[in-house]
Amino acid sequence: MERAPHTGAGRVVTDSILSKSEQIIGRDNDVSEVIELLNVSRDEMLSIVPIVGMGGLGKTTLAKLVIKAVEEKSLFDKKIWVCVSQDFNIQRILGEMLENLEGRSMMSNLDAIERRLQDNLEGKRFLLVLDDVWNKESKKWKSLKDCLSKVSGSNGNVVLVTTRSQETASMMETRPGGRHLLKGLGDEEWIKAFFGSCVRPQSWNSSSCRLLSLRHFYLTSFRGKWPRDFCLPDNLVDVRLIDCDNVDEIPSLGHLPNLRTLHIDGMAKVSCIGVEESSENNGVKLFPALKEFRLQNMENLVEWMLPRNGGEELILFPSLHVLFIDSCSKLRSIPRGTHMPSLVRLIIYNCDELCDLSDEFQVGTPIEEITMCGTLKSMPSLQLTSLPIGLQYCTKLQELVVRDSPIDDFPIEDLTGFLSLERLEIGDIERSTCLPIGLGSCTSLKQLRIWRWEQLNSVPDDLLGKLTSLVELWIIHCPRLTYIPEDIFGGFTRLKHLAIGGFWEELEAFPGLNSIQNLNHTLEKLHIRGWRKLESLPNQLQQLTSLKELVIYEFDGIEILPEWLSNLSSLRSIEIYYCRNLKHLPSASAMQCLSKLQQIEISGCPILRENCNQETGPEWSKIRHIPQIWIT
Repeated sequence: MERAPHTGAGRVVTDSILSKSEQIIGRDNDVSEVIELLNVSRDEMLSIVPIVGMGGLGKTTLAKLVIKAVEEKSLFDKKIWVCVSQDFNIQRILGEMLENLEGRSMMSNLDAIERRLQDNLEGKRFLLVLDDVWNKESKKWKSLKDCLSKVSGSNGNVVLVTTRSQETASMMETRPGGRHLLKGLGDEEWIKAFFGSCVRPQSWNSSSCRLLSLRHFYLTSFRGKWPRDFCLPDNLVDVRLIDCDNVDEIPSLGHLPNLRTLHIDGMAKVSCIGVEESSENNGVKLFPALKEFRLQNMENLVEWMLPRNGGEELILFPSLHVLFIDSCSKLRSIPRGTHMPSLVRLIIYNCDELCDLSDEFQVGTPIEEITMCGTLKSMPSLQLTSLPIGLQYCTKLQELVVRDSPIDDFPIEDLTGFLSLERLEIGDIERSTCLPIGLGSCTSLKQLRIWRWEQLNSVPDDLLGKLTSLVELWIIHCPRLTYIPEDIFGGFTRLKHLAIGGFWEELEAFPGLNSIQNLNHTLEKLHIRGWRKLESLPNQLQQLTSLKELVIYEFDGIEILPEWLSNLSSLRSIEIYYCRNLKHLPSASAMQCLSKLQQIEISGCPILRENCNQETGPEWSKIRHIPQIWIT
């Protein structure tokens, strides 16, 4: 009995034939139990018997063994096999049934297919295997079941279903308890399945593999292939697969609840690794206990993929501390969406094609050690507790984000060779006092954000002058900063967004603004943060006549906004936050000059909030013409 070469959703097509090379160990009891369930159904027109179990346990193989057994015992007149997968299409399933029976099927009319099936099955008992069913829609199943009932020509017909989903099994089974729950092999059967019947699990030990109470699995220089539907036992804590030259795929490992160490090394035929798919992984943790993952000397490994799970949440590597990748010369990327909240050591060597560690690859706790190869173009947001080894060689880097770092020096002391760097963000730095040298040579830099740098005390004179590609610049909330070069803005010909301020509280004047007039034709958004000793907004700002958005933050020393604000004739939005002593806006005539102003927001300014009260506030008349007003 063959099946048609058709597959749905791109999944592997299964068939009913057991190949001569397949040696099945430890499933005799399962076959007997399923046969018993089939025999119970003799008096019913159509019965459904599901085989349920997680991926990799051997549901398809068990169904093949059942087919073989019923053929030997002549329990059914017709045996039909259809690989359903995720394409639960009724016409396709019925058409493939007909193709099984007649050897060909050219029909596209559902009614015609049903009539031909009736002719073929008249007076016959049939066993239909629906392999790898994922469908959970009861309407689809009811429609198919109605069609199967119409073509059933006698009592005792059975549909044997293999599925990973308990929900699917409950929907399809015709009587409670009429399913077979497939479990993993026992210890002795598991060893025999892999190494043959000559192995004695109590004493087996060789240079190829050591099994220590089935908690540690070390497989080295193995020249065979994985047994079909091979699945490792749940109690393993340590798995090492080394120099297994003929093995072209990694077995299912993500479900192992106790696995703490995983080493994969020198498996030359493996080109892709990925977490196994599941129809029921919503919120389920994969590799829940894994602490250390080492991937080494995988010369043909190209892809590392995440599972497809219909958009549902998957929690991967929640406990991983160490990720070590070495000599995987063709590996292109670590999968996007990977979240490793416990990672403390990230080490990547000799991965020439690996260039993408974007923000979608997320780490949580501060990284204690990071070692990088020199080909990276983007990295995740990093919290560093020590200097990254090799980061200085990543001169193709396009993005670098460093946050929450207690280290004494910036991770890269000299950025002179980083000509491809487009985004640099440095925030929440505790102890380092200096920006890296060579920052001015990063001529591709478009976004530079420096924020909450506790000990930064100055911006060097020649540091930023050549950043002609810069579009966004933040130098904000650096409480020890006392000096910014007065000509800093001379070379910024494309700057559109500037956030600046929140410097040393003893400063009586705002540093670095004497060249801000050079931004008059490009700057569109300004976020300026003050401190208590500043009693007015910096006068230099009145030259920014092209400014569209102005955000004023924490000028506690200001009581009235200046009249020259009316010069900013392009303003569309003004936001004022936490200016606790601010009482007055510019005059009504000055506010009327801001003819393009569409919104004003005032928050955390208790005196001004009272003065702008719609009923009684003396400042209300100055802003009531503005279309959008928010005051909190």
